[in-house]
Amino acid sequence: GYWRTAGLDGGIIWISPELTTMFGLATDDGRIRLEEIRSRYLGTAAEDLRRSQAICRAEGLPFFVHAQYSHPQGHVIDLAVHGEAERDETGAITGISG
Repeated sequence: GYWRTAGLDGGIIWISPELTTMFGLATDDGRIRLEEIRSRYLGTAAEDLRRSQAICRAEGLPFFVHAQYSHPQGHVIDLAVHGEAERDETGAITGISG
């Protein structure tokens, strides 16, 4: 599955239909609050991702984080979350996708 932030604030993201199904979350248009997903991560994954995304937004460094996600139906999913900066024609960072 794929995801993309809606700008640099990272509050809303778009997730592909595959991620919608994998996460067990409902969206009308693929847009969802990032905190709705982060709240389901186990252990330090939410903070690891928050920190990695902040560095990516500030410095453009790609990231990879292993995470466990607590599915709404009660099972746990192991995830490999990858993200990289999206840039405009001037090279300015405009968002993150993964």
